[in-house]
Amino acid sequence: MDMIDVDALSSKTGNYEKLNCMQAGRHNKNQLNWVRCKTDASLVINEILGLSVIFTKKDNHIINTATRRMKGPNQPLEAEAMEICMAMESAISKDYRKVVFGSNNSSIIEMMQGMYGGNTQI
Repeated sequence: MDMIDVDALSSKTGNYEKLNCMQAGRHNKNQLNWVRCKTDASLVINEILGLSVIFTKKDNHIINTATRRMKGPNQPLEAEAMEICMAMESAISKDYRKVVFGSNNSSIIEMMQGMYGGNTQI
């Protein structure tokens, strides 16, 4: 699973201090206490998407979940992008400031790495 790290600057405004992209398994010591967020999206039927997010601590203890069913695109890449956005919104609303986001779709991770250069201010 590929990972995206996001350090939320402010949960009230939704601003992010930085976006760091990395491969799974390359967590450094500074990230041991970060919340982990695993995401997935599925096409249910007739352009209805199922989006799910699971937040865990480093020991895989589940601390929160979020699900959403909505009308949306029937393209996997678009669905995965929507669920990553939902995961980021959920993290901000729960005031999680240090989160490692993971997706099983490496294409969406590669696109985000290309957009944000791995480490940038946004």
